[in-house]
Amino acid sequence: MLTDKQVRNFKPKEKEYYITEKKGTKNTGSLLLRVTPRGKKEFHFGYYLNSKYRKKIKIGDYKANANDFGVTLAEARAQASEYSLLVRQRVCPKEHKQDKLTHKLREEKNRRELGSLSDLFNAYIIWLKTHERRSWTHAEYNLKHYVLEPFPELANKIACNVTTDDLIKVLKKMMDEGITTTANRVRGIMHAAYNRGILQDNDPRTYLNKPIKFAIPFNPVTCIPIQADWERVRDRFLTEEELHHFWKSLPVYQSGALVDTVDNVKIEKHVKGAYKMSPLFVLYFKLLFSIAGLRVEELAKVKWEYVNWDKAELGLPPEILKTGREIKRWHMLPLSSLSLDLLAELHKLTGHTPFLFPASHKGVVFRMDKYVSKVGPSQALKKHINTLKSMGQADNFEAFYPKDSRSTCKTLMGEAGICKEDRDRIQNHTISDVSSKHYDRYSYFKEKQAAINTWEKYLRWIIAGCDKKTRPTSEAA
Repeated sequence: MLTDKQVRNFKPKEKEYYITEKKGTKNTGSLLLRVTPRGKKEFHFGYYLNSKYRKKIKIGDYKANANDFGVTLAEARAQASEYSLLVRQRVCPKEHKQDKLTHKLREEKNRRELGSLSDLFNAYIIWLKTHERRSWTHAEYNLKHYVLEPFPELANKIACNVTTDDLIKVLKKMMDEGITTTANRVRGIMHAAYNRGILQDNDPRTYLNKPIKFAIPFNPVTCIPIQADWERVRDRFLTEEELHHFWKSLPVYQSGALVDTVDNVKIEKHVKGAYKMSPLFVLYFKLLFSIAGLRVEELAKVKWEYVNWDKAELGLPPEILKTGREIKRWHMLPLSSLSLDLLAELHKLTGHTPFLFPASHKGVVFRMDKYVSKVGPSQALKKHINTLKSMGQADNFEAFYPKDSRSTCKTLMGEAGICKEDRDRIQNHTISDVSSKHYDRYSYFKEKQAAINTWEKYLRWIIAGCDKKTRPTSEAA
């Protein structure tokens, strides 16, 4: 066998020549040392395979010193052993090396063409926007804030190469920071994004139209469990007495000037942190209850053009609704005389703008291009309740959120004798039986109108003080 000393001592000749390292096994190839006329030394592997001529494949230049480029004698001998194993298996080492190189280049090409985790999330957000899903802003913020920005390396990783462990680390970081329910939301968004990526790759209608492929074999989020104990199902609703006291606690305005508040008790200026709810939000909450619990996001998006004064109805287009977008069905809602009076009062305030509840600039000038944000009513309600507490006037009802108005109206409409089907139709809940979903196109406007009239009488009774002697009955309604 060759030694380093022998390799170093081989001298160049007029023509190149090869030195073969002898070994005991026949017909499995040999390690060759090539010496050129200029003295360059290279390791090759020589073998016979289905040919009477010897084939050679280069292993590398001889590395004489530690600082040189190339391979040592030991490294060349190890590579020659691998090639010998291929020859025993009747596999051509040169063709095998070329196949490996081709496969590597193909994988590299695929890596450049396959989308990253950031690309997958962006494609999901675009899909949500295209299909008019209201949750796209929420999803975009959570993915950016909790995944893409804190984990930039993960964001650039090919989506199909992202593992369950990678995503567990994202959620673990959130949990370590005390983020609970939102961690479940982020998990759900990531799960939906991966499902959308799988469908996008395999949709025959768009297969050739998508510039980015993801090649996701399975959803890595599926096996990450939801933390069920962090899911808080809200069951808050206002009783008749609570709704009465809340309605009476709202400030009363005349021609934009504050008259009184808190059951006819003025808010004193010396009360620390005193907050006077603006007439815009006073009318917002009154309409929220009088219209029988329209979703808070939907009420904020309502435009004046949706109000039909002559027919006393409110028509909500599919694009602002949570349900009904797929079948492009408008939600037609009858308006009671109480709702019409509140709308007339609101029209004096915001009738010059497109929206019933426009956003304001610095709380003074109403904007023409934007409706009130979803946090606006929540903040106004929270400040109002805190002011009542500071005045000792908050014992009549417990704190609640604007969205609790929906469960309040659903519950109290039941108390008023309105059947569940009519309550569901008024609040535009999805009725998922086959007949209603695919065949029934009746508007049920008359039934909703009768239910709204019943609700108006009941709500006026609540506002008046919930006197048991004058309580409306379902028959009287």
